[in-house]
Amino acid sequence: MAAPTPAVPALSAPTSGGNDLENALNNQIALIQNLIAQQRTQQPASAPAGSLSPVKWPERFPRSGAAATSRFGPYKPIEKGENGGLTQQQQKGLLELISRYVRKTPGSKVYAAEHRAHYADPRAVSGFKSLWKEMVYPIVSARSKGGRIWDIDGNEYVDITMGFGTYFFGHSPDWLIPAIEEQLRTGIEIGPQSPIAGKLAAAVAELTNMDRVTFCNTGSEAVMAAMRLARTITGRHRIAYFTGDYHGMFEEVLVRGAWVDGVYKAQPIAPGIPQSLVENMLVLDYADPASLEILKAHAHELAAVMVEPVQSRAPALQPREFMHQVRAITKEAGAALIFDEVVTGFRCHPGGAQAYFGVEADLATYGKVIGGGMPIGVLAGKREYMDALDGGAWNYGDDSFPEVGVTFFAGTFVRHPLALAAAWRVIEHLKGEGPRLQIEVEERVARFCRTLNGYFAAIGVPIRIPHFSAHAVIEHAPDLKHASLLWYFLREKGVHIWEGRPLYFTSAHTDADLDHMVTAFVEAVHGMQAAGFLPASTDTEVRPPAGFPRCDSAPTTEAQREIFHAVQMGDEANCSFNESNIIRLSGELDVPAMKTALADIVARHPALRSTISGDGATQFFHPSAKTVEITEHNFAGPGGAESRSATLPLSLLKEAESSTPFDLVQGPLVRFQLVHLSSVRHELIFTAHHIICDGWSFGMIMAELGAAYNARKAGRLPMLTPAMSFADYARLEVSQSLSSERETAEAFWVDKFSEPAPVLELPTDHPRPLMKSYRGSMESITLCGDRYARLKKAAPKLGGTLFSTLLSSFATLLHRLTMQEDIVIGVPAAGQTRIGRDELVGHCLNFLPLRLKPSTSARFDQFAAEVKEQVLEAYDHQNYT
Repeated sequence: MAAPTPAVPALSAPTSGGNDLENALNNQIALIQNLIAQQRTQQPASAPAGSLSPVKWPERFPRSGAAATSRFGPYKPIEKGENGGLTQQQQKGLLELISRYVRKTPGSKVYAAEHRAHYADPRAVSGFKSLWKEMVYPIVSARSKGGRIWDIDGNEYVDITMGFGTYFFGHSPDWLIPAIEEQLRTGIEIGPQSPIAGKLAAAVAELTNMDRVTFCNTGSEAVMAAMRLARTITGRHRIAYFTGDYHGMFEEVLVRGAWVDGVYKAQPIAPGIPQSLVENMLVLDYADPASLEILKAHAHELAAVMVEPVQSRAPALQPREFMHQVRAITKEAGAALIFDEVVTGFRCHPGGAQAYFGVEADLATYGKVIGGGMPIGVLAGKREYMDALDGGAWNYGDDSFPEVGVTFFAGTFVRHPLALAAAWRVIEHLKGEGPRLQIEVEERVARFCRTLNGYFAAIGVPIRIPHFSAHAVIEHAPDLKHASLLWYFLREKGVHIWEGRPLYFTSAHTDADLDHMVTAFVEAVHGMQAAGFLPASTDTEVRPPAGFPRCDSAPTTEAQREIFHAVQMGDEANCSFNESNIIRLSGELDVPAMKTALADIVARHPALRSTISGDGATQFFHPSAKTVEITEHNFAGPGGAESRSATLPLSLLKEAESSTPFDLVQGPLVRFQLVHLSSVRHELIFTAHHIICDGWSFGMIMAELGAAYNARKAGRLPMLTPAMSFADYARLEVSQSLSSERETAEAFWVDKFSEPAPVLELPTDHPRPLMKSYRGSMESITLCGDRYARLKKAAPKLGGTLFSTLLSSFATLLHRLTMQEDIVIGVPAAGQTRIGRDELVGHCLNFLPLRLKPSTSARFDQFAAEVKEQVLEAYDHQNYT
């Protein structure tokens, strides 16, 4: 269903008289008015706000009373809190903390007291409680650089607030400051068009896969503009968003949804917001199936659904499928889907959350990261919405004109030269660093959070730090009455942090910074335990983490350990696991683009930069480098690509690749060789050890490499959705090792082989050697198109798929060669498909030993049907090796 055309304000009527130019302009105005009038008569009129139908809670979904009345939003009234009620241990601990804290930061406290009478600052009372009012004041900074700040008392802090998410690259990065200084010298004029605005808009549109872009001062302004455009284009008033979202500080997004006797009622969350300004806002629960049903029922009334894809205060909630379902609902109803990416934009992926989750929004808002510390808001969107800002496309030298009716959007500082200069330099930096930047930061954040979460869980402290991409939050058990003191303990330990705000990690945070934070968290928790504000450790033997781990690690999987033990038989055994793939390239090759594309692939797949411990029990995933080692060979000569001077060294190189063992402990476990046979013929030899890469992975790598190379060759960043880490897969395997599903699979296979399987006695040309060798080869059979089509057509008639039919044929052949009626054939199962993560690269292969019973007394169609059932049964129990 297409979005209805809006009712556009009428233009001034043309007047008679005047010169030829005035008459021409008046005629153009008349044409525009006629066009708008025709559009109005062709489209149904929008329903006025007062006629919106009541929203009722779906009867088939239960709803708790607590959820219906819980407070939502960024607004928190000042709470005095109780005065007293502490144990003697707690009172002593609190007084000692207050003494240390005030003694460390006297300048900041004096500053707050000195300016309280004339400076109305909400942050100065953030977290107020009477019990610790002597510590309620912000830290006053003197300077900042990288991941650290220094206060006016000379204290140094690792900053994890980072401008509430503004500084993704740290404070005052060296590559950004010169751009701002240069603009200051050039001028900060407002009024003329900025020479930066156009190219910046084009670059943002490219990264976000949008058509058009405009600029404003803040994320709140960008959200306001997006809502106004959605209402202008659809002619509707109601906009839906979700509990837990944060969309800014204006009235319509400071709302909570209440349910009174099953009927929805919007309520302002702060004083000073009239009820009339929130009536058009529908606030639903995020990632809730009931919300989808409500959206479907009222989709015809919606101008837009606005989503904060991953809520800044709930980073563990990443409902990919829910987002896709919302996209489908809005598309069907002609409503806009607005992604508020002020936090996620450029932080989780070069293309933001749209690219990360594979969802294409109609409008998206950005801020924070793109400004590099300067105030800016960005609105990007599809042409059908963005044209309502300026009337759409028109050309010089013809009779075209801005045909789309416009709404109002303006501001004095919406294209401030300093903000645009900073944003342009940020875009250049993002494109220069590529996807590796976000991947590396996310991997570091994951290691930080995993380290502390594992320790807190081990000692029984109910604190967790969930994260998404480069931001995290501190969560604690709701019954921890004085948990707010944790933030004071952390600041005392030299971590600049705000209660109730996310923790923002940056590319500037060093290993030493993260070491400091790990130690500070551990010491802060121990301090709160000693003061009686946290429960005592349940296991006093657990050693606290020594610091921030420099690389990720995970147990090896059972399948990997099988390979590891086989490799211990010697170099020949090791080389039998060398897997080489040859990519033949025709045409002129952009070598720098190919090298960068290979680096992109290695960066997004940690398995390709992993090594194995000496005992085979652990695998280590090392940080990615900006470049990968590629050995180039030029075998091009006057004889061409097919000449012996080219083919002989190429065959020797391939032989060497297959016979050169990998060092599993030292690594690397991948090798790249780029061979030039002529100016238009090249081969890329990609060899990896089977312990880190299976056949499915090679296929995925080839597809991704093609996409990455084409993007890099065109001067663009590859927009691949993030890949699951093999470390996470290995941890998942361990967590499921004692599951009921695993036990069922084990029982299934133990029963299948309760009696030993006979050895297959093939009539070979030569006797088997006494000593096992590792020589092998692959036999390929090519089917002509006609035979393949006939086989595919015949397979269902035989009761199975083409695969099971061919497998039945192969088993029948083995039966005829050996006359054996108990044959075991191993078929591969890709672990990627089992967990629904096709993009995963690593050794996820599992061979399923099918025990087949071909017989001379059975018809082939009967046997084929039995094989099909065995195949299905085996794949149902593939989670076992």
